[in-house]
Amino acid sequence: MDTSVNFTVSAGTRAGAARWSAVLHRWPSVLGLAAATMMLATGANRETLSVIVSVAALCYLGAAAFDRPWMGWAGVGAAPVVIVVSELAGLPWWSGLAVVAGALAWSAGFRVRR
Repeated sequence: MDTSVNFTVSAGTRAGAARWSAVLHRWPSVLGLAAATMMLATGANRETLSVIVSVAALCYLGAAAFDRPWMGWAGVGAAPVVIVVSELAGLPWWSGLAVVAGALAWSAGFRVRR
């Protein structure tokens, strides 16, 4: 007795599934875009939005520099520390992030040349 189920999937269904898979694979980007849109809609000031976008970029740079996706999440915790230390030192918040971003970019470039 044959109890298997035979499905045929159309090309359109596969293409739609592939699109959703691509979107789900990029869920951090989608979440960040949704958060930025919500902040703009609620009237957040420019500096707050600048900090959020800069921290997100630093997280992506960290993940790319170390070739480890989980390093992006480590950046979520480390970036606020960098911002606070920068401001306690009397520097603008973006200067600390710029130094860390430069170090990550240098590290990534050094790693690629090996």
